[in-house]
Amino acid sequence: KFFDLFIILSEKTTVAAGLLRELFSNVDRSKELSQKIKVVEKEADELVEQIIDKLNRSFVTPIDRGDIHSLTTGLDKLIDRMEHIAAKIYIYNITEISEPAHELSQLIVEACNEVNSAVNSLEKLDKLMPHCEELHQYEDKADIICRRGIQSLFKNPPDPIEMMKHKELIEDLEDTADECENIAVIIEGVVVKNA
Repeated sequence: KFFDLFIILSEKTTVAAGLLRELFSNVDRSKELSQKIKVVEKEADELVEQIIDKLNRSFVTPIDRGDIHSLTTGLDKLIDRMEHIAAKIYIYNITEISEPAHELSQLIVEACNEVNSAVNSLEKLDKLMPHCEELHQYEDKADIICRRGIQSLFKNPPDPIEMMKHKELIEDLEDTADECENIAVIIEGVVVKNA
């Protein structure tokens, strides 16, 4: 049952990432798409409550209780970050997305797909480490894109307010990639404890 709930929750990360990517390609629809991501985030919050409630009522769990809690909150934080980015695009009235931000949004789609694959493999410990290695690589790529994007902003500075918006957006996207890597670290801990 825990694994089934994890799978449903991790699928919400892929839905949110796909909607975020769609938003980046259609900023003129930022209100509509940010609201759709907010719906996904609320659905995820309900799942988190179910998992935590089940954890509190369970005497025996399939993996360490702390790992169940960490994985649940990690997936929740990942979705929260994507919802935060979508809301910020709408609130800041961002009308153009920089190339590095586009690259990062695509990388987040791929990383969330990898998170989902890892979560779907939780019951097969021997299959988990390749997913974790991929997630570490995505985070490394995100760091490179983030640094390049911020450097580009300072080389060709736009209006100071626009610069602040775009810098924050790039950093928020990189933080989202960090959350994917944090999930990899949690899963690695599960492997170590149960191998």
